[in-house]
Amino acid sequence: MRAVIAGTVVALVALAAANRADARPRAPAAPASAAASAGAAPQPLAAQARHAELLLARRFGLGRGVPQSYANAGAWLTGKGRTDEPLDPWDYSIGYAYTIVAELLGGVRYPPRAPEQPVDASFVVEIDAQRPTQVSVRMTAPGSSAGLDVALEQAFRARLAQTLPWLARPDPRLVVAARIAVPVSIRYRSPTNVDVFEGEQILR
Repeated sequence: MRAVIAGTVVALVALAAANRADARPRAPAAPASAAASAGAAPQPLAAQARHAELLLARRFGLGRGVPQSYANAGAWLTGKGRTDEPLDPWDYSIGYAYTIVAELLGGVRYPPRAPEQPVDASFVVEIDAQRPTQVSVRMTAPGSSAGLDVALEQAFRARLAQTLPWLARPDPRLVVAARIAVPVSIRYRSPTNVDVFEGEQILR
């Protein structure tokens, strides 16, 4: 099945370039186009292909337009989606964790910025497949966050509580130790308008 789906990646690259908002919708305070302004240079083909793979991974995790499968989500996330390489419980688990973190980042409502809080902030969002009801938010930028760290953690916890009930329940026999962390940088353009930049996923 993955071999057949691999043939759609080229088409999805074009889809990703033309309709990037479908892959990673933002909360109202963070427009989907925030990370790619109107004057930004086109992404290299490899980056577009990676975006298409993440789009497939998210769609498999959600069962959106394809049969729901955390295993296939993990396959496209880890690079096995283009091959017939056997999948194992770790692929299933990392696909589950990715589905959660993608929905968190796609729908979190970033807190308004208080006057004493920094304009720029960097942090890491992490999900453990074996502890899906917990989300870790760690600040990585130096200096005091003046309470922004607490506000961000509360925002992500609230989004997690909204997300988990409507995700497909994972098979507990296939859930093993697997974690995914996503570096995130935000910049407040105003107290309620924030640009969001996501880094490459770190799989463990």
